[in-house]
Amino acid sequence: CWGFAWEVLRASSISDLHRLTISTADPSLAWEALTSSNFEPIQSSQEEPLLLTDASLRNKNIAGGDVLLVWHQNDNQPLFLDHVAIVLDDDLYFEKSGSGDRVPFRVNTWDGLAADFPPAVFHWDWRRRVRFCDADNSEMADGQKDDSDRKKNKNSLPSAEDAFGLQKFAAMEQFKLLDRLQLDVAKNFSMTPQYSDDGSTVEAQTYTAIVQLDRDIEFDEMGRASLPESAFSEHSLQPTLPTNIYADDDPPVVIS
Repeated sequence: CWGFAWEVLRASSISDLHRLTISTADPSLAWEALTSSNFEPIQSSQEEPLLLTDASLRNKNIAGGDVLLVWHQNDNQPLFLDHVAIVLDDDLYFEKSGSGDRVPFRVNTWDGLAADFPPAVFHWDWRRRVRFCDADNSEMADGQKDDSDRKKNKNSLPSAEDAFGLQKFAAMEQFKLLDRLQLDVAKNFSMTPQYSDDGSTVEAQTYTAIVQLDRDIEFDEMGRASLPESAFSEHSLQPTLPTNIYADDDPPVVIS
């Protein structure tokens, strides 16, 4: 769900983004990206528990395009991001309802979300993407306004490859072969590790590709957007890799 939400937020930050990127991400990386300096906190159920029961209070400060983060943290364990949804309107959200290819993209209500993630168990945070406006330009030393390209770069979120790729994992030194990957190759994949109880060792991991669709988003005569047909092709979702995926010329030694 957070890979989908990230691409929605990124598309809103880049006016000429015509091709979507399909990605999943480790929950810790998704949390890091969605709570970075690109987003400002609006409200939190930890700080204001009444948000969970008072609809007028809950909706007072949020607006369409804000992002909802649902998370929990057990004793002696790191924070775990459970779900991400995009605010559409009062108590109305746009989400991918889970992971995998058999769960829908849908509009959901507050009651629907609360049924899936009981407020007694989960914490709820709302954040807003930071947008730079012309007021920022007045702070430039030369008194000149940003040109359009520079301003666009300031507004845009990093790509899924930069936010969720293998190069972002602090535990990469535990994987000697992965640590040798070319940077462009590492950015094509994400990993969801499963850690030991004390959090010091990766005991298992799942890899997924980060793939940009090979065709633009399509629009019908009513202006409604849809994914290109190739988005549902297994072949088009396979990443293209160089013959040598490692950053050095020495082939890796594999011990069977």
